[in-house]
Amino acid sequence: MKTMLFKALIAAWSGISVAYGQDIAFEGATLFTGPVQSMALDGDYAVCAAGRSLQILSVADPANPAFVSGYPLSSYPHGVDVSGDYAFIITSGLYQGSHMSVFDISNLTTPRPVSNYDWLSNPSDIIVQDGYAYLAGGIDGLIILNVTDPANPTLAGQYETGGESYGLCLAWPLAYMADGPAGLKIIDVADPSNPTFEGGHATVTWAHDVDVAGEYAYVAEGTYDILPGTFEIFDVSDPTMPIPIGSFDTLGAFDNVTVVGDKAYFTAYQEFGSDINVVDISVPNNPRVISTYHDYAAYFLVVDTAVAYTGGGSIAMRILDISDAHNIALLGQYNAPREIYAVDIAGRYAYVGTWGSGMWVVDVIDAASPEVVSHFESPFPYDICTSGDYAYLADLEDGLLILDVADPGNPILVGSAPISACQGIEISGTYAYVAAGDSGLYIVDVSNRSAPTIVGRCDTPGSASDVAVSGPIAAVSDFSGGLRTIDVSDPHHPVMSGRYDTYGYSRRVRILGHYAFLANDYFGLKIIDISNPAAPTLVGTYQTSDYVIDVVVAEGFAYLLYSYCFDPSECIGGVQLIDVTNLAEPVLVTQCETRGNPKRLSAGGGHILVADYYYLSILSDPLTGIDETPDVPLGGYSLIQNYPNPFNSSTAISFSLPERGDVNLVVFDILGRKVATLQDGTLEAGNHSMAWDAGDNPSGVYFYQLKAANAERTRSMVLVK
Repeated sequence: MKTMLFKALIAAWSGISVAYGQDIAFEGATLFTGPVQSMALDGDYAVCAAGRSLQILSVADPANPAFVSGYPLSSYPHGVDVSGDYAFIITSGLYQGSHMSVFDISNLTTPRPVSNYDWLSNPSDIIVQDGYAYLAGGIDGLIILNVTDPANPTLAGQYETGGESYGLCLAWPLAYMADGPAGLKIIDVADPSNPTFEGGHATVTWAHDVDVAGEYAYVAEGTYDILPGTFEIFDVSDPTMPIPIGSFDTLGAFDNVTVVGDKAYFTAYQEFGSDINVVDISVPNNPRVISTYHDYAAYFLVVDTAVAYTGGGSIAMRILDISDAHNIALLGQYNAPREIYAVDIAGRYAYVGTWGSGMWVVDVIDAASPEVVSHFESPFPYDICTSGDYAYLADLEDGLLILDVADPGNPILVGSAPISACQGIEISGTYAYVAAGDSGLYIVDVSNRSAPTIVGRCDTPGSASDVAVSGPIAAVSDFSGGLRTIDVSDPHHPVMSGRYDTYGYSRRVRILGHYAFLANDYFGLKIIDISNPAAPTLVGTYQTSDYVIDVVVAEGFAYLLYSYCFDPSECIGGVQLIDVTNLAEPVLVTQCETRGNPKRLSAGGGHILVADYYYLSILSDPLTGIDETPDVPLGGYSLIQNYPNPFNSSTAISFSLPERGDVNLVVFDILGRKVATLQDGTLEAGNHSMAWDAGDNPSGVYFYQLKAANAERTRSMVLVK
């Protein structure tokens, strides 16, 4: 797609059809990553808080759980519950705050956000019952929200427990709280507006979760840095005076507990993985472990009769057969895509690279309901470039991979080249140009795709992270070193021509005409004149308050992908559309924040695609309808590219008519506002030319539209003063 995209890059100097909208907006998302942090069963469906998203899985066949739908969240989820047609998810972020998000899931294939409730602490558990949401609110204790109107949740009551509430169990009219260092707390919530303390008891160590059955409370205790953990049983027949009656220690810190019948199921975190333990509690003062299932990670535990659900790490969710408590067995698992790092769009298909789970092909023709059509396994596809019927993967581990994607539903590996640390790729003619980190730039002859051959290499002073090619010049972003220009007129002997050093990290690069557009991290977008490759010269800068990590250029605009990380685990970012018709003074047109941690950007087909780490985000493109059609007559009607273009002050617009008729020729600005009517009336058949004097109109991209009979065509032009 990048080779096809170059034609779009010079759209303002050519004859493609363009329509303009005013804003970038969220349209949809897919490829939601795991792992599942919490889940609630809703019949044959598991409603999951996973990665940074709401996900709904079908578990009708526990051996084959299947993804149904998802929706992005703005921060990390910790708990979820379902009541009626609504899912309630609690999320928190150190810098983005904590929320309860409510989703309408009456249609499980299209969950719809309906409201948010914000507060300051760090919630970790939620139960919704009879119009109220009960939250374990960390240092804020027990929080009770009135959710009788899910679109307008309100605070009903609160009780500050004095500890740090992690786990919650509701046995009406009492709420049992695992209150961290303060142990077990029992709160009377008969009046949600006035919860009152009923009783409590210290625990051996940090109380992390609690479940209640009959006259007993079962508490999972421990912290990740203090081992061992303790499983403790309390007699709560008199809730004002809970009495510890049984316990035992394990090597791991207890995390979750669920009681079913005469058995308790709990997870115990250890240094290398987690244990899922089954405990015989038929004699409460003498609990006894009867079996243990070792798992890589167990972030949550939900037990439903003979089946248990857990998950974590590289496997989003595991389903266990617990019908025989002495012999727990894996029944099925759901493998979600891993972290989303790369994306390219070609026509209706997006080709998406994930960290550790290969390339996924997604049909995005319906942005609100994108459909995954295929998957190709490879270790670490860090960049993807599509050209014709082929997808070229720059895989950090496996090198250059060439896939036949003539049938997007069945990608087939046809060739590869052993290049380590592949980070960026561009296809130009019969050559692949690969940015390979410390090894610099590789040039690969791909005329025979089944046997690609490395024909040239040029070392770069830094670490080559991306490459763009225009004619005999390759522009390489050299990460810590800036921009390098390389003469590739002889692919067998590439030679460095010049350099432009920058501060910060040079991440991604694109070329438009004689200019390189460099995503320069904290130092913004750099626009560099490379008409003299030996002496690249800075001609413009666009500075943001965030880090610019990717750039795509088209139609006189630059799409910037920006990101800001508060810490390595919490980042925000989005897309900005920049008018670059005046290279010396780029201007922000519009922007849209994404919900994930953006890594890469692609644009085409009316969409902006963002590899958003936790999912693939699909945004609307204000520059819509880009169509690389040739200049052919429409039923005998023809609209010619204006000349000169770009122009200063005045230009001529020519068109031809096959017959006499009414003709309307209008000029619009980038916001779709009419700025001039050049013709509105009857003209004879033949060739015609109209002049437009731009007068006081500012520099920028303009569109002229011809309407005649049933024919309509629009072209773009660039005014530069």
